[in-house]
Amino acid sequence: MKARAFAFALALALLPAFAIPQSQPAPSAPAPSVLVKAGKLLDVRKGAYIENAGIWIEGNRIKEVGRLAEVQAHAPHYTKVIDLSRATVLPGLIDCHTHLMARFASGDEGYLLAFLRSIQQAVQQARELGVKIASGYDAGNVTKQGKNADELLALTKRGLPPLEAIRAATLNAAELMSWQDRVGALEPGKYADLIAVEGDPLTDIGVLQQVEFVMKGGAVVKDSLPH
Repeated sequence: MKARAFAFALALALLPAFAIPQSQPAPSAPAPSVLVKAGKLLDVRKGAYIENAGIWIEGNRIKEVGRLAEVQAHAPHYTKVIDLSRATVLPGLIDCHTHLMARFASGDEGYLLAFLRSIQQAVQQARELGVKIASGYDAGNVTKQGKNADELLALTKRGLPPLEAIRAATLNAAELMSWQDRVGALEPGKYADLIAVEGDPLTDIGVLQQVEFVMKGGAVVKDSLPH
């Protein structure tokens, strides 16, 4: 009798496990997929443009970069397309150093000219010795915060070629921060941080002062390009 009662109790205890289906975790949604069509993409490592380029982004990182037709063939059908086919695309610019309230001494132009000459000498010596230069912009006043492209223009005026000035704010800046595996170039595995401008920054670096499109971690934060 006791054995029958025990068996009956055991059956009741096990019944819910067999009668009620176990809930399964819902399949995770795929990471957002974005394809950026670039008229020209600057490969800062090679120092050359890729014409009619494609950048496939999954989530906040770059999945593939190359010729548009090849990259587009690999992207899934639900991929969102961002058309920058009339723009030049390059990595987001990094500012390695800034003073929030920096000021130049007023009324001493001789000091400023001497300072600029010393900067030019330092740039020339660094190039001769193979020293890498990373961009850091000391804004002269509050209104100049966020205008670190001015630093790149100033570097070219002191003898640095435009490509090297751009590398100072991309590859070299990322290496200085030990983030070269995350930012600094538009390459697979790196964060989808990029900008777009109208014009050619290798022939006129001043176009970087008018950034028309900004993507940060795969999300568009500015888009004033004509569409």
